[in-house]
Parts: sequence; structure tokens; C-alpha cells
Amino acid sequence: MKALYVFVAAALTSFSHPLIAQTPTKPAWPEACGEIRARVPVDLDATQHTALPPETGSARIFFIFDYGSAPAWSYPFLRVGIDGQWAGGLAKNSWFATSVEPGERHLCVAAKEYVVGLSHLKVEAGKTYYYQIRALTNGAFLFYIGPDLVDSDEANYLIESYPQTTPHPKK
Repeated sequence: MKALYVFVAAALTSFSHPLIAQTPTKPAWPEACGEIRARVPVDLDATQHTALPPETGSARIFFIFDYGSAPAWSYPFLRVGIDGQWAGGLAKNSWFATSVEPGERHLCVAAKEYVVGLSHLKVEAGKTYYYQIRALTNGAFLFYIGPDLVDSDEANYLIESYPQTTPHPKK
């Protein structure tokens, strides 16, 4: 019997079966995101509730994190990246806006290093775009975040309701 075990073990180590030989791999970190471990500190400004228009020659993108009424301990902090650079961060029920140059833009929303939402957008100068980010959990684990393009009426309602995040000043 011992010889049979040795034979099977030797056969398995020399035989390349797809189910045995493969080791799970983690997907590559998306190029649309910023540095995987970078921090994006922000402050909340409850006095800002205005959707300003884009600057001349650029477009404006608003990101709104609509997490609803989940308990404060259960929500993640999100980092938002554009074309490989972190553009800002979002706390529960907050928003921020950034100006971008016209062209194809690749967007990333990341909660820690394990949940990422991606999108791309053809940006035109003079236009404003609104992305609503909703996080879905099963009560304990975040399993989906998605940046979804939304109507300006819905976006403006949320912007009026939520505080703005601003970059935290470096000391």
C-alpha cells in the first residue's frame, strides 16, 4: 500500500494536470488607479454645496459617494483615480469635483486594495459629468462598488445634501 502512495505522489508531481498545476493569481492592479498603497487624506467641508461649471478648455467630473443610511462603522473610505493618479477621496455620503483635459479618461474607484470599480469616459471640453458611486455590502464585507454616470438633477440633489471632500493639507 505504501508503494501505491509513493507511485501516486510521484505521478502527480510529474504530471501537469490543469486543475492541479495551476495556482490562483491575483489580478494586476488596474492602470486607471493610483499607487496601490497610497493614502488620500481629505477633509469634509459641509459648507460647499455648489456644482461649479468647468474651467475654459477642460471638463468637470463630479464623484458622489451615496452610501445611504448604513451605520458609520460599516462604510469604506474610497479613493478615486483618473488615468493612473489619485484625484481624491470620498467618505460616506460625500462628493468632490475635479477638472480634466478633453479626451479618453479611465476612472477607478477603490476601497482598500481588494474592491475596485472601473469605467472609461470620452471627455469633451466645456461639459460636466456626474458619477454616483454606490457600495454594496452583505452586512460585513464590501463586494461591489461602481461608478455610474447619473443625471445632473439627481447629482445636484445629492451635492446639495452631502458635504464636499477636499484634499487634506500636508503638514
